[in-house]
Amino acid sequence: VEWQLRVAAGEALPMRQSDIRPHGHAVEVRLYAEDPASGFLPSTGVLERLVLPGGVRVDAGVREGDAVTAFYDPMIAKVIAYDTTRAGAAAKLADALTRVEIAGLRTNNAFLIRILRHPDFVAGDIDTGFIARHLEELAAQAPPDGVLAAAAQYVIGEHSADDGGDPWSKGDSFRLAGAARQIMDFVVDGKHRAAAIPAPSQTFATHVLRLANGDLAAMANGETFVLRVHDPLHDGEAEGEGAERILAPMPGKIIHVHVQAGQSVRRGDPLVVLEAMKMGTHTGGAARYGHRGGRGRSGRPDHRRQRSRAFRGGGAVTIHLIKLCVGVDSIEELADWQKGRLKELKKKRRPPVLMHVTRMMPKRIDELLDGGSLYWVIKGQVAVRQRLLAIKPVTKNGVPHCGLVYDPKLVAVARRSHRPFQGWRYLNPKDAPPDARDLKGVNLPEKLKIELAELGLL
Repeated sequence: VEWQLRVAAGEALPMRQSDIRPHGHAVEVRLYAEDPASGFLPSTGVLERLVLPGGVRVDAGVREGDAVTAFYDPMIAKVIAYDTTRAGAAAKLADALTRVEIAGLRTNNAFLIRILRHPDFVAGDIDTGFIARHLEELAAQAPPDGVLAAAAQYVIGEHSADDGGDPWSKGDSFRLAGAARQIMDFVVDGKHRAAAIPAPSQTFATHVLRLANGDLAAMANGETFVLRVHDPLHDGEAEGEGAERILAPMPGKIIHVHVQAGQSVRRGDPLVVLEAMKMGTHTGGAARYGHRGGRGRSGRPDHRRQRSRAFRGGGAVTIHLIKLCVGVDSIEELADWQKGRLKELKKKRRPPVLMHVTRMMPKRIDELLDGGSLYWVIKGQVAVRQRLLAIKPVTKNGVPHCGLVYDPKLVAVARRSHRPFQGWRYLNPKDAPPDARDLKGVNLPEKLKIELAELGLL
């Protein structure tokens, strides 16, 4: 930075490029308050626990007790490790991140550890599609039994601290014959997990913290698991009751209201559509994606027949998507990534299908499949499209998602500027750019002609 200021003041650089001798490797990660399991949605809250590692360079802008809000960038710290080899730097950085302890909000710390330890990343075999190809391997893992046992031991310790030294008030399952054993039921991400005490032979160095909202944060090997002790009486009382307030995960704009004041709704019915950075989804999404449809011959839902009562209209509708094109500079790069994806699927003996998985299920499914396409935005311009083949529900990490299946064939379109956005948006046919090969008599930029010709698109 000092050199930049000196150059701006008219001074010469103190060194020449030939004077610089690179040696070794350095790897940097950006530790963010975001949730990889929810499409990297920013996470806000108070850092009730923040421990950053030593032995590596850490550039942090927050301290324990600080609040991460929606008004500023959610980056917590930059962490950098150096070693003589790339593999050594990645391993050193991954080991350092295992010593990170963060509670009070969700972060990408464990996600970064899994990336740094992935064999393809260590070997340098990466491109802009690395995360999309290996998302299942990089996804959050369920808490091990040892972590659950440590959390259960913490809860028992809380109760024992209040027994006043009275042996008859201890909750340690004491018995005259046989080993003491307790089972505690936790709720983790909506799923029930039982923990046995004493802990199993597989143990973890786990730090457990009681959060301000009453949940437990169990931190082990760089991952934070949020747990809640299952209370069947509480669940029974809450059944059928609704909250008076709906809290969105981040500030946004309500673009559609599905209900009216006084209207009766059932659990899971869509209420409003909220549009915000990195998201655009129903608040209180309906069960099974909030739409009803007929049954196909196989007995499964026939998505070609499904139509939303909230949206009706004729004509094919296309969706354009920008999320997967981040870091893609040309149609050729997009084509290369998709070829690599198909090759990898074939190698794993999986169906060679190109599919983008998103949390949002489109409402106008029948119209989308009636000639609709995915229009890709590359470097701020709508550049190419691929025909939609199917839209189907999929499950990722136990959470319902939508799978957009599209044709591998790329069709170049007349380039048109488009503002950046996250997720997908509906694109009406009248607003869709024409295919490049249909532009007779239209002069295209020479660079674009060469690029399209090399890909066989013109």
